[in-house]
Amino acid sequence: ASDPDPMDENGHGTHVAGTVAATHTTYRGLAPDAKIAALKVLNDTGDGTFDAIFAGFDFCVDYAEQFNVKVITMSLGNKDRVFSKATCPKTFDKGIEKALFAGIFVDAASGNEYRTSGISFPACAPGIVSVGATHDSNVTGQLDQLAIFTNRAPELDVLAPGDLITATSSSKGIDC
Repeated sequence: ASDPDPMDENGHGTHVAGTVAATHTTYRGLAPDAKIAALKVLNDTGDGTFDAIFAGFDFCVDYAEQFNVKVITMSLGNKDRVFSKATCPKTFDKGIEKALFAGIFVDAASGNEYRTSGISFPACAPGIVSVGATHDSNVTGQLDQLAIFTNRAPELDVLAPGDLITATSSSKGIDC
């Protein structure tokens, strides 16, 4: 509420939204008919509070029927350490439980710190599907290979194109 320009300052949210919902004829998203309700819970430098993130969960649950909210996707996480499902902080459990009870699918990025012993928080939390990145370019000699930077461990649930892919972004100026 205090940000007069609640835009994504580094283009990551725009990139993810375009990967999902772009309607461009050449750079079509995976679900081009999807509608996006973008909520900014971190500040311009990527810092934030748990209260702001909880408010994001609450908004999605409170307006799930009005806006047909089906998915909460989070590209946020800690950079200092990684966790297993057993060692994951319980900080978001209530918000996640409310979202799941409302029938909302919840996913989060596994992290980008090259870790192989665990994944970032909140991706490690029970009920959240953790997502790691693959390349979609012939960088390694083979397509769709695991992006080396993605945090991975037995806790990682799925992989999706996320590095060296063509998608919408605020810097490329592709219309969605």
